[in-house]
Amino acid sequence: MLNHCRTSAHGKIDIIINDITLVTGFQEARWDNFGEQNFNIPHDCLHQGENKLKIVLNSSSSGVYWLSDLRLDIEYA
Repeated sequence: MLNHCRTSAHGKIDIIINDITLVTGFQEARWDNFGEQNFNIPHDCLHQGENKLKIVLNSSSSGVYWLSDLRLDIEYA
């Protein structure tokens, strides 16, 4: 879960897990305030041990992006 805001500058982000790009150019976060949004991470992107999640400003973004909180909920199948 991300609690985030793309701001009035309409910031775009990329979400990367273990060097695999999950989302490119995401800009569906609220612009006027922070809001929570859920993303599913496919099991085949994860491995045993340490996993690395990166949220970066997309190279085509014309503005800023604000991240307030990130929460990972893990479910074992």
